[in-house]
Amino acid sequence: MPNDSEQKKPGHSGDTPIASNGFVHVDDTAIATMIGAAQRFSENASLQVGVKGRFLIVIEEIVTNIVSHGQPPPGSDIAYRFSADETAITMTFDDTGVAFDPRRDSSDASSTNHQPFIESQTPHLVEGGHGWPLIHSWCRIVAYRRAKGRNHLELMMPLG
Repeated sequence: MPNDSEQKKPGHSGDTPIASNGFVHVDDTAIATMIGAAQRFSENASLQVGVKGRFLIVIEEIVTNIVSHGQPPPGSDIAYRFSADETAITMTFDDTGVAFDPRRDSSDASSTNHQPFIESQTPHLVEGGHGWPLIHSWCRIVAYRRAKGRNHLELMMPLG
């Protein structure tokens, strides 16, 4: 079970949380645990079916990449925050895996090219090859930074 909390929208008459945050342990259950947290958030936020489906796919892709490719140390956690307003869902993830900036071509770590990452540029990472292009088609990368041994990724997915 993830360690998470929810916050209510000030002045909102319903019980719909607009934010949820917590962490999941990096282990064999991390992906399923994060999807469970995302499902609870999406249900409580009353996301429309299509938006909910896209949101859950994005969560699965991000966490799968962290766990499968990021090489996080045993016993580490993935911290997350989901929030929604009338126009978008914002997702943030913090992990201790290897540095990976999805805004640039990861084959050149010194690159200042902030064009969207395309998996075909790094064939050594491609399994199915559709994760990052799909995320880029549904989300905007708000921020990425590497600080104190942690990756911080923030995404925004429009509701419309």
